[in-house]
Amino acid sequence: MARELAGTNNGHARRFNRRVVLEAIRVFGPISRAEIARRTALMFPTVSTIVAGFLEQDIVRTVGRARGSRGQPATLIALNGGAAFTYGLHLDRNQMRAVLVDLAGEVREQAVRWVAAPDAEQTVSAVEEMVEGLRANAAVSPDRIIGAGLTLPGPVDRETLRSAASPWRDFPLRDALQKRLGVPVWVERDAPAAALGERLHGDGRSVRDFFYINFSVGVGGGLILGGQPYGGANGYAGEIGHYPSVKDGRQCICGARGCLETYVSVGALMSELGIDGKPDQAARTLAQLAEARDPRLHAWAARSADVLAPALMAIENMLDVAVIFFGGYLPKALACDMIDLVKPALESMRMSGKKRHPELRLATSGADAAAMGAAVLPVFELLAPDPNLMLKRTENSAPAEPARSVLQL
Repeated sequence: MARELAGTNNGHARRFNRRVVLEAIRVFGPISRAEIARRTALMFPTVSTIVAGFLEQDIVRTVGRARGSRGQPATLIALNGGAAFTYGLHLDRNQMRAVLVDLAGEVREQAVRWVAAPDAEQTVSAVEEMVEGLRANAAVSPDRIIGAGLTLPGPVDRETLRSAASPWRDFPLRDALQKRLGVPVWVERDAPAAALGERLHGDGRSVRDFFYINFSVGVGGGLILGGQPYGGANGYAGEIGHYPSVKDGRQCICGARGCLETYVSVGALMSELGIDGKPDQAARTLAQLAEARDPRLHAWAARSADVLAPALMAIENMLDVAVIFFGGYLPKALACDMIDLVKPALESMRMSGKKRHPELRLATSGADAAAMGAAVLPVFELLAPDPNLMLKRTENSAPAEPARSVLQL
């Protein structure tokens, strides 16, 4: 159904402008009020009023004065990281990761547990124990926690908020965690969440259009367009792992054959190398092989580059993004090797006369990408300058927000 047309009013415009100013402080801070006005095209009095409100709420703080300018040095403004905190939870088929992140994107505490498909009740209890430990170790007051983000592998149904590819597919995990943790919980696929983390706290801060490839047990993808996450009509946009790469190829857990992730994923690599055993031991073994520059890893990366290149070319031609990030659990040296190996294959596929093409970059978050992205979910929902805020929305279309929060924008 086509979305109804909607206008705006002063309330929506004020809310949008506040988020625009906060985004400028987050990306470019420490920054002066005059510089905020220049970067946002807002009038200086408007910026000053908004910043004064943020200072009163303790969302931002002054951090000294600018040097080298004429006249009286301008006061510099930066985010106050201690104003609010979120939990980031990443549940995979063989591990749980949890982070406690402040408003400025700094990880205050983190924890990892290696598991083998625990049942639902074990998962809920383990997550509660992990996050309580994080909060206690960081000495953060409960009323400063504004929410938690939860990321799951595979497609996540938008209505049920459950992952079809996880051990908890038949359990209301979000509702159980929300009740146990006492804060609102947002749910997303792991790869789009990792892309969002890169957008707010990584190299994606300066890139408005990019694709994020999340190498894990499988392979996922997240898409940022115009600075905003794009999930598609049903939330499955970016599912690069099930791109049909090899005709009549290996059997995939999705039921098809020849999917990309059956060849280009950490799970496929470990299977090819014969690495098994407990998940934590397998991860350490792979890291040791990468550090030792085992030639088998280079050979695998070369074969993977040939399989991956057509999928990357499809992303380049159809989406025209500026950057494709390589992230997830691949050891850094191996990911860099794959980037170097896939570039020549892409050059041979490009249409002639094309002057610009996506830059291939290593993502900044590494193995914690999905957990970091999960922690971003409550913050992004509250703070991001989404153009949809300018629309008069019905009650049913408004995003969920915490019942109590130190952030009221």
